Amino acid sequence: MVDVLELTAEAVFIEAGTVDTPLLLMRSEIGRPSLGTHLTYYPVMIAQVVLDESLRPPTGAAVPPPRLQLPPTPDSPWNVMVLRHTSPDPPHPDDANVGENALVELQVFCPIENRPMNRMQGTEEGIEFDVQLSETDRVDMQAIEKIRC
Repeated sequence: MVDVLELTAEAVFIEAGTVDTPLLLMRSEIGRPSLGTHLTYYPVMIAQVVLDESLRPPTGAAVPPPRLQLPPTPDSPWNVMVLRHTSPDPPHPDDANVGENALVELQVFCPIENRPMNRMQGTEEGIEFDVQLSETDRVDMQAIEKIRC
């Protein structure tokens, strides 16, 4: 059984996250036509690494923060995040029994130019993104590809 509580307020704030808030506003017909424009998009490459036991801190030992960001520099316009045990994806079957402090995830993302023509639209199926890459965006993304090897 669910209790019902009626509240009266001058304003109500609803937040559903970066993508779902605009979608909620669009579907509720609250959003303006400009909702979803000037979208900033970050292509991301992800790698998960299982550390060799000799590289892991001992169980219960102090470990680095679960999130470390390496900011962009003039020569490297991408961001790198080093994360511990944070992936929402299920591990590969070979990694299902990975021990404490063994999994590290690297996320490399490159912001693209923020332009008015970039769009996010809500559809019956979910969210559609329309983001055109500039030549600078393409060059930056190709530079990321080179560091994968």
